[in-house]
Amino acid sequence: MKLVTKQTAVESNLTRFYTGVPCKNGHDGERLTSSGECIGCKQARERRKHKEPNSYTSQRYANNRDDMLAKQLERQKNSTTYQQYQQDYRDSHKAEAEQYRKDNAGYFAFHASARKRRVRQATPDWSETQQILKLYERAAELTRTTGIKHEVDHVIPIKNDLVCGLHCLDNLQILTKYENCKKGNRWTDI
Repeated sequence: MKLVTKQTAVESNLTRFYTGVPCKNGHDGERLTSSGECIGCKQARERRKHKEPNSYTSQRYANNRDDMLAKQLERQKNSTTYQQYQQDYRDSHKAEAEQYRKDNAGYFAFHASARKRRVRQATPDWSETQQILKLYERAAELTRTTGIKHEVDHVIPIKNDLVCGLHCLDNLQILTKYENCKKGNRWTDI
């Protein structure tokens, strides 16, 4: 493995680094940039956590495993029913949604314009526009091949109270629409 200091890893936006020095438990491996924790120690802790049901949830799962698995299977079976219900609702209210957009066209135009302006202001002159375009094309291709909507997301959001990310290749990633909506414009300092 290549030796990398934590400071270099932070500056290079790496999630892991390797110093070559074993941790206090003797693991000679990579460490997390965010916390400096050894990957071996983290994996050992996770194994212990799952082996030793010491928390309420773990004990409850251990005591009621069959019931919980049955409920999980029921939820999975119902999830397709619920998804179908949502799709039917969207289809039956499509005309109302279109009418709402027409009635509030100014509102939607304002927000679309503001979004375009933010992206334009966050795009530096040196931005790799051709590579960014390929990233958007790759997201569209993933959507077509998998059937799951994929979007290009800004790792550091363009609109946030604390930071303003750039619209450049290093700040973009492909996420599913669900993950992107779940993330919103939140940003956690790594």
